[in-house]
Amino acid sequence: MTKNDRFVVLRRQGWLSGVPDEFGRELVSRGTLRKAGTGEYVHRAGNPQDGLRGIVSGAFAIEMAPFERGPNLLHLFRPGDWMGEIELIKGLPNVVSVKATRPGAYIHIATSDIEELALANPETWRWIGSLAADHLMTAMGIMDDLTIRDPSRRIAALLLRLAGVRSIDNSDDLEPEIEATQFELSHLTTLSRATIAGHLDQFEPTSPKWHAVRRQGRLIRRVDQAFCGH
Repeated sequence: MTKNDRFVVLRRQGWLSGVPDEFGRELVSRGTLRKAGTGEYVHRAGNPQDGLRGIVSGAFAIEMAPFERGPNLLHLFRPGDWMGEIELIKGLPNVVSVKATRPGAYIHIATSDIEELALANPETWRWIGSLAADHLMTAMGIMDDLTIRDPSRRIAALLLRLAGVRSIDNSDDLEPEIEATQFELSHLTTLSRATIAGHLDQFEPTSPKWHAVRRQGRLIRRVDQAFCGH
């Protein structure tokens, strides 16, 4: 994969889709592409911060162990997602852990490269701050979705968020692919696996009510964006 290919993937959605083209290209050009196997941690809580990481392919789980509990699954990252900005801005050790749930790839931009970019263009910190704002909005959305009383709507909200289309449309991919197990959906919605399974049955193409979700084995693979009206 060339550097331009990486840029195209990362620019398609997520943080880089909202930053100036010149900044995005310069940032990605400084990145090192790395591969991750299933279960491999690419970002560990407590380790010294060392820059930003952007997901190019695969799926990654975000874990956190607050107040000496956990680690708890918080969210799932997909291509176009980034991590490390809070630690970079505040000079903290890594706050969360991120591990691959299937083989994937990411780029790593070292702290020294980001500092060089910032010296040449102070707006760099503004754009990195916008990544932190994006993650704050996601966190607020997660909390709000957990207040949805109706299980069907709570599950629908989660699936749309994991597909990256909870609050935006993605015209380039009308049926975005996600990779999540019923166990993960159960944890992220605080609903039982039996409840999750029953509602997913209603969302399947064979259901007379909805045609929004396609499953493959234990995995939920595709979500129809028309599901937004659910």
